[in-house]
Amino acid sequence: MDDANWLVMGDREYEELIRRLFLNYRSCSRLMRSPLITSALVATCLLEGDETYPDARCYAMRAVLQWTLERLRARGTAWSHQSADLLVQRYVKGMSAKKYADEMLVSDATAQSRRRAAIRRVAGILRQQLQTPTEIVQLREWMIGLRYGGRPQEQQKTLRFLAVFRAPIPLSVRSPFAVEIFHACITQLCRVNLLQSNQTATQVTVHPEIRPYLLTLLPPDERSEWEQQAATHYEQHGDLLEAVYHWQMADHAQKAALLLIARPRERSKLPNALLRERLTAFKPGDLPLDLWAKLQILRGEVEEQISELKNAQQAYQEALGATDKGVKAEAYYRLGRIHRQIDPDAALIHFGHCERLLTDTTRPDHSELLAKVCISEAWVFIDHRPDAGQIEQNLARAEKAIPRATTERQVTLLSDLNNARAAALYVLRDQQPTQYQEEYIECRWQAWHYAQEARDAVRIMNTGHNLGMAYMRQGQYQAAFPLFQESHELAQQLGNRRMVAVNNKALGNWYVLNGADYEQAIPYLMRAYDYLREMDNQFHLATVCYDLAEAYALSGQGTAGKFYYNQGMSIASALGNEPLHAALTKLAQKYPELTLPLNARQQQGIGFMRVHGAVTNQEYRDLTDVSPRTAARDLNDLVDIGICKKVGRGRATRYQIALTVAVG
Repeated sequence: MDDANWLVMGDREYEELIRRLFLNYRSCSRLMRSPLITSALVATCLLEGDETYPDARCYAMRAVLQWTLERLRARGTAWSHQSADLLVQRYVKGMSAKKYADEMLVSDATAQSRRRAAIRRVAGILRQQLQTPTEIVQLREWMIGLRYGGRPQEQQKTLRFLAVFRAPIPLSVRSPFAVEIFHACITQLCRVNLLQSNQTATQVTVHPEIRPYLLTLLPPDERSEWEQQAATHYEQHGDLLEAVYHWQMADHAQKAALLLIARPRERSKLPNALLRERLTAFKPGDLPLDLWAKLQILRGEVEEQISELKNAQQAYQEALGATDKGVKAEAYYRLGRIHRQIDPDAALIHFGHCERLLTDTTRPDHSELLAKVCISEAWVFIDHRPDAGQIEQNLARAEKAIPRATTERQVTLLSDLNNARAAALYVLRDQQPTQYQEEYIECRWQAWHYAQEARDAVRIMNTGHNLGMAYMRQGQYQAAFPLFQESHELAQQLGNRRMVAVNNKALGNWYVLNGADYEQAIPYLMRAYDYLREMDNQFHLATVCYDLAEAYALSGQGTAGKFYYNQGMSIASALGNEPLHAALTKLAQKYPELTLPLNARQQQGIGFMRVHGAVTNQEYRDLTDVSPRTAARDLNDLVDIGICKKVGRGRATRYQIALTVAVG
């Protein structure tokens, strides 16, 4: 029966329907025969997947009835409390009519009269909810409580235990019961759709719609014990993130912190957003000072990866409170790295503080940190003050500080060293033209190779992109493409938005340079543009504007290119970036349609010339749907301002793009 019919049904008929629901409350088979069992109100109380559990609607119907009794009791009068209790005792708990009358010291007739009045009130509440269902969440909570409460104690405990786990749980997990009992409980709970199993029946998950309710039932001692059990399970099975989460939930923050710090390889494979969530869950009062400082350094590193530099700087500054000189030195080093791009002088000051703290160079971690500092100081001179002597001096000190034993740390440092040497060679290429090309490619390759050897995802991402750029500059396009793809995939996995953007930019330029495939190139460049605009990375955004302006011009879409050219120029001026401003000015000389005030027809014509090499008067008329006179005037204007040149005579006359046009 449609729900609308319940709303127009006569009061007596409707109240009789509700009375029968209460009368059949304790019998699922009879409740299932009620017309109301198919109502939308009952359907909204079901869990996803309940179609496989026949009694689910019975529990939903009972939840609706119990909820109406609770709403009646909520009216707060003595009469409403008595009415609700009367229906609970008589129908929910199954007390006989005579026993109820005897206990209440009333006649059967009086008890019956009270029941009818109570059912009348309940029917009104239920009809109102059928008309305007505003209490769905509460109804579902009643249903979940009924289904949980209807299970045997061992099954209830199994549900509470499994609710501690956020991820699918293998059946081999150590449980609070004997294996046979545990597996029997799981089988029964899967049948009633309170647990969900994978296709091979080797893992189970608490139904996600009931897990929040189950967590509210966990006593503190029970939860602490089981959180520790879950943490140990995940730690043994190599799931670092879940192990840390459960140690934190068990109030063992120190174990969680030490585990994160001790497993850098596993940590490097985690998505930054999830790792950041776990790091921000630690509180300073929960940890010793130096351990807290180490965690802040780790948090700063993650913030850097997702381009949240202000947050990273704040984390490193907190780490300066460490008593351990090595930890404090690491914090100074990290702060120097952040300042390296925005304030080179401040960067060198921080690096200097770090070096002064590293007096005990016999400790391996101090030697490694000294090598990192020297490499970073070299980068200051590479990026801001190209000085071959200073760069070589710092890189030589770094190489000397790298421990000789072949370890994962050593190869990561060798990767960083070769990456810096390649950048130095590129910056100083005019000073060292003879040795530049071969050494440059070799250093880029070595940096990538050492990153692969260390299995360091972040370094593989960065050095792979750099090696791809080196190959592309040499025209080795086929070697470059898979490197950009790998770097892009890693950036997505790690949540590094800047590198996602940078690789989209590189892939877009790859399609431009390797076959002038603008249809493929422009979507990549647009994705890079969107990422950089979202991050407010103005410098790189301006360079992508340059790329888009050029790609649109080359593809014959000068009008679209003009928008990005203007935006790039605006950013370059705001940043005071003279090299970029000059590059954009040169671009406009090559593609004057990016700046000159041309009409839409002329833009179309230039686009045609860019793609096809030339345009005739007839082709221009067909393209723009204008008269021969208008076509001639448009084309001659382009010749007069120097964008085009006329070639041939008579019917063979055609118009081609001139080489350059002076742009004011």
